[in-house]
Amino acid sequence: MSHPTSIYTHLYFHLGPDRATIDAQAIPHRVVLDDWSYAFFSRYFQQAQLDPHDTAFLDQGGETVLSGYQLHRLKVELEEALLDLSARPDTFHILVGWRGVERSQETEIHYRQQRDDLRDETQQLIALLQDAIDQQQSVVALSSELYWVAAAPDPRD
Repeated sequence: MSHPTSIYTHLYFHLGPDRATIDAQAIPHRVVLDDWSYAFFSRYFQQAQLDPHDTAFLDQGGETVLSGYQLHRLKVELEEALLDLSARPDTFHILVGWRGVERSQETEIHYRQQRDDLRDETQQLIALLQDAIDQQQSVVALSSELYWVAAAPDPRD
């Protein structure tokens, strides 16, 4: 089964002061999260958010610069994610959205995720945040361009 059209985005994490410097110096990303990983991490990102009015914090449609205490806050939340992952089975489903406008159990869309993949991404993010703390630098999260994919595989398969 496939969706006729889907949007896929990625969130790229760089060690650097801002997007302009990253672009000018071609600083490579250290970690990348796809939609499905982002769905898992979103609750930890929300918990790490210092400004409750900042709706663009680590969203998939913009740019977020993390520095100072924010690096520590996110690192602590990701360490909690590691603990949560340790209690998960090797493969588990995460909620990634809903079909249609109505949100209900019947319209939920789930994606099967591998615990080890998420654990690796979590450890990479924690290492990046620690590097930024140690080097007194920032972490910049940049979203990719949105693009359409025809006949994308159903994430529940």
